[in-house]
Amino acid sequence: KALLLADIVVNANVLGADGTLNGNPSDYRTWTAIGTDSYAYAGTFDGQGHTISGLYFNNTNTSNVGLFGYISNPTIKNVGLVDSYLKGNRYVGGIAGFVNGAAQITNCYNAATVFANFYGDSDAGGICGYLGNASALIDGCCNTGYVSGYLRCVGGICGIQINGTITNSYVPFYGLWMDD
Repeated sequence: KALLLADIVVNANVLGADGTLNGNPSDYRTWTAIGTDSYAYAGTFDGQGHTISGLYFNNTNTSNVGLFGYISNPTIKNVGLVDSYLKGNRYVGGIAGFVNGAAQITNCYNAATVFANFYGDSDAGGICGYLGNASALIDGCCNTGYVSGYLRCVGGICGIQINGTITNSYVPFYGLWMDD
């Protein structure tokens, strides 16, 4: 279990006003997502209304990218991701790349740039890349960040929702594009 007691800044001024990288990426510390498909994050993370900023990840050979890479049965709540750049292969999301099990993501927001490079079903989303379990819930979340991917499965909240429920969540019309 984790309780965020203050805002966290990993790197400063990662994004320009248009959502692109600001400065020289080699100067940024690279983020390692919390949880993998072998060791999924399954605890409770309460951000208590704080933000995490300056996450930087850019490796198009890696899937399950986000603040959390792969989660199964966790509770993630009350946290915002800002001024961050996350680019991976597939299953890329601001809060979580791959959501499995009875996950609960509530009152979270993303204001980061998210990009999936997989040429096919990219699965890139502002909150999560992939939502796949009927018991999963995303509630009260918002994305104002830029989300991009190739061809299909790019969304403001989730790149793809196979199962699960999304309620009381929104995305402004801007900031979503697909490359082909």
